[in-house]
Amino acid sequence: MSGTLWVALTMAAVGAVVLTYQHRRHLARVQRDRAALFTHATDVLEQCRVVPRGLEFPLMYGRFEGRDVRVEPVVDALALRTVPVLRLIVTMREHIPGQPSLSVLSNETGNEFYSGHRDLLRWRDPAWPTWVSVACDPEGVDRELADAAVDLVTEDSAVKQVLVTERGVRCVVRGAQANSTAYRVTRRADLSEARVTAEDLYKAVTMIDGLCDQAAGLNPRRPVAVSEAESL
Repeated sequence: MSGTLWVALTMAAVGAVVLTYQHRRHLARVQRDRAALFTHATDVLEQCRVVPRGLEFPLMYGRFEGRDVRVEPVVDALALRTVPVLRLIVTMREHIPGQPSLSVLSNETGNEFYSGHRDLLRWRDPAWPTWVSVACDPEGVDRELADAAVDLVTEDSAVKQVLVTERGVRCVVRGAQANSTAYRVTRRADLSEARVTAEDLYKAVTMIDGLCDQAAGLNPRRPVAVSEAESL
């Protein structure tokens, strides 16, 4: 083996080791940053439990006013926007027998992969803003409940969707937005500094709890067990 070839192979091996080391450091940093998403919000829920998911954002479980709550972060990069958004799918479990599904969605684009909105029938009413899309099961839902859900979406720009089903209420809210400068340059969503504040989470679960009370008031109430606290 010539000296030149030996040097080239050595340099390639060293380069591979360095790249592997840097890649592992990067993955560890990403995992550490994402695991800290709920650091400032763990006191909002009783019996709070944060479940790490490796390189994915963690899940949060807990209870609020006697109801089970699940918080799932999702990165919404499909909509027609400049910068991707980290959304929080906040689910509050409540057994509401016979409650038809109701979905209220803000500024629908058709790319809301998390919503299930397209599976329902559209309900149009001139009293509601045109940028709000309301959909429900064929049998229809209580008008006051629909108005309350519409109000939640129209009164807070952070609320993307409200969904009511016989298993409880789910609300999709904006949790954080990617670094706009970095995204325009690299086209990668930088959410490394994203942190959910206690104020924002408390606001979301309080809002959902009120709608749960209203929906449950239309039906006999029976709380759902902790083991059933999954996504609607």
